[in-house]
Amino acid sequence: MPPTSTRPEARPMRADNSPHLIEAAQQRRLQCIARVRTALDDMERDGGPVTIAGVAARALLTELQCVAAGQKVE
Repeated sequence: MPPTSTRPEARPMRADNSPHLIEAAQQRRLQCIARVRTALDDMERDGGPVTIAGVAARALLTELQCVAAGQKVE
């Protein structure tokens, strides 16, 4: 019986996608910050209480509305 190799078959290396992943993460962060700022502005304008839960709910609602309208949200 021939010896078995523990080394996997040679596969081509994938291209380093790190710059694209970093850029996408930065864009998601900036979009999230914009949604939170909009939610805070709306809550302040409405005169209601500003709570973490309220801001999170409004920011999430904004994101869901963008998805429903077919806008790309990253």
